[in-house]
Amino acid sequence: MAPAQPGVPVRLHVSLDGRAPGDAHGLDVDASGAGVLTEPRMYQILRQPQRITDRTADIAFPDGSAEAFVITSG
Repeated sequence: MAPAQPGVPVRLHVSLDGRAPGDAHGLDVDASGAGVLTEPRMYQILRQPQRITDRTADIAFPDGSAEAFVITSG
């Protein structure tokens, strides 16, 4: 992912099943689901610590827009 405007950081908020991700947050997002896109790169937003089950993840960009090139899971 990357900010839509190069050099302009964009906040992101991630939720898992409608709640903060807690222990399932990735390296680039805190337990509350907050993170910042600063440059084009792969961002780890979720990392489920328990057994993998069907879940719903939502990503919001409250300040502006972002670009996503690929999203992987599994």
